[in-house]
Amino acid sequence: MNSIFITLWMYFFTIVGAQKRFVIRMDDIEDYYHSDVQANMLNFFMDRGIAVSAGIIGNYVTGQDVPLYNALKRCVGLGPYKCALFNHGADASFTYSSATSVSDAYTRMKSCDDKIKSLFPGYEVDLFVPHQNAWNQYTLQAAKQLGYDAVSASVDTYSNLPYDTSKDPMQLSEQTTTAVYSSGAWMTYPIASTVADCNAAAAKGQVCVIMTHPHEFASGTYSLTMLQQLVDGLSAAGFSSVSFRGIIEEARGLAKPTVKPTIAPTILTSSPTRNPTAAPSTK
Repeated sequence: MNSIFITLWMYFFTIVGAQKRFVIRMDDIEDYYHSDVQANMLNFFMDRGIAVSAGIIGNYVTGQDVPLYNALKRCVGLGPYKCALFNHGADASFTYSSATSVSDAYTRMKSCDDKIKSLFPGYEVDLFVPHQNAWNQYTLQAAKQLGYDAVSASVDTYSNLPYDTSKDPMQLSEQTTTAVYSSGAWMTYPIASTVADCNAAAAKGQVCVIMTHPHEFASGTYSLTMLQQLVDGLSAAGFSSVSFRGIIEEARGLAKPTVKPTIAPTILTSSPTRNPTAAPSTK
């Protein structure tokens, strides 16, 4: 009797524990925008074995920014269950809620898709995240035409894309963040609030997708110390990390395939400083 009880308890603990997971969605990757900040963020997650998903802005990533490119190469080399690159659009100005047709959205998204594949030969993109979380039905249809498995926007009223793994493509929307852009400035989103949002997502059986940007770190609004406190808080609450690829495979009931790391060629050039394109978001 005791052995049956222990077995059932372990099974229950495994199922419940598996529900408490988080995804780091790192938006707005671009060349020359505080390259050390972006590289340090990526390395922070990789050094700690935390899965990270990074959004490439197609027109703004060339492979010429050495610190950033080397960090992305290292990340991709870990495989999609530890590092997933996602399509974050061709630029950081067009909002996909303004797409006038499936063809319009598709053409813009395909441009970034092509860029990622040229920088990382053999890499298959499976996720699209629209700039400012803005989308319309053309966006979803274009993502499906591109063969993407998922789209991530936001569940809040600004974006209002419900989290739903039954859709095609899946809707793996973010439920929380590390900072909020308001009135022309980044403001810290409290760590306790991020953890509380993740607990609320887990209570609904959802993976907690956390949006973050290099912008809040470059501005000093958020720091790696705070990021460590956030990770510690999530860990204390019973969360573990997962990439978007991991969510997709689980939702489909598929076993994780063996993934051969993709290694991009080394480019040795200098990295000038570049002002970022504004990428406001709200929470």
